Amino acid sequence: AEIVTLALNDNPDYRARSVGDGAAALARVADDGVDLVLLDINLPGLSGFQVHDALRGDPETEAIPVLFM
Repeated sequence: AEIVTLALNDNPDYRARSVGDGAAALARVADDGVDLVLLDINLPGLSGFQVHDALRGDPETEAIPVLFM
């Protein structure tokens, strides 16, 4: 995840942030209003699938594109 974050942040058109677990991912999406989620399937705590289900279950985040890594 850090490599992807660093690579994306090399481009001034992107602002990428990474988090350490599923709960933090959901909090970041809620707080930052993101345009795209790059999601690791094997997150500690909530799995990537659980994070995806939570995003899809919320009208505020259901339309955000998710790319599994």
